Amino acid sequence: MKFIIVLFLLVILIFYWVKIVKSFRKKYLFSNQFKEGFELVNTWPEDLIQRFLIYQRTIGENNYSYNIDIVQKQATAKEAEDLLKNGYWYWPDYLKEEYMEKVKRNNLIKIDPKVSLDSAMKVYNQNAMKELLAWNAKEGNLLLYGVDLGVTDGLPENLHNTIKCSNDETGNTVMQKKVYTGVNLWNGYSDYKLTNLKNEDLPDEIPGFSFVKSPCNPCSNLDLDRSSYICPFEIRIKKDPHSDLSSNSDFKSRGISRIWKDLWNL
Repeated sequence: MKFIIVLFLLVILIFYWVKIVKSFRKKYLFSNQFKEGFELVNTWPEDLIQRFLIYQRTIGENNYSYNIDIVQKQATAKEAEDLLKNGYWYWPDYLKEEYMEKVKRNNLIKIDPKVSLDSAMKVYNQNAMKELLAWNAKEGNLLLYGVDLGVTDGLPENLHNTIKCSNDETGNTVMQKKVYTGVNLWNGYSDYKLTNLKNEDLPDEIPGFSFVKSPCNPCSNLDLDRSSYICPFEIRIKKDPHSDLSSNSDFKSRGISRIWKDLWNL
């Protein structure tokens, strides 16, 4: 009997605790006034945040769910007001041109660039779109996927040596070189050697790579905080994948992408 009474009281306690938690989430978390640890994160006025959330649920029809903490870091309060007033995020002219050019070059999906631009400006603020375009540029491809150094003589063709951003033994992101040295005949596993490259050695290790200023860690550009775009570099793309890279004439696409020039303030 006592056990049943205790169990009943426990169920009632859990019921009210759930109600309290839901009330807290509705009052504080949904309004995004606080994040974990009750640290104030708002940079927009509170009334703007509420109007933005209402806009998202009504005119936006909840088709795109924004993380309000992130969008406040990407866009200013003025840009948010422009969206609520005009139905579009503000983009500078060069960003519109870059976006439409990217759409024109898309061989998989054909769509009118102006129609695509109209749709994109309703959804993405300018800094979010800059990041999307940046990762699709040659500089972004190097940071995300690295560079292919080819295959070691005598090894299977699927074992490509690479240089790419990886975490070292201390957890720091560095340029790491991976070279396959053989195949273990006992278990079939491939053997390889990993080397953390020094920043100053990268121009000699990566074909077509050079620093704009002094040597720095290119992988620092992978930090999601825009203020971390502090290591400008140039990467030239090979004309012919079988080229011996003996001269500058073996490269195409010289110069830095317009988007990365903007991110690096060049």
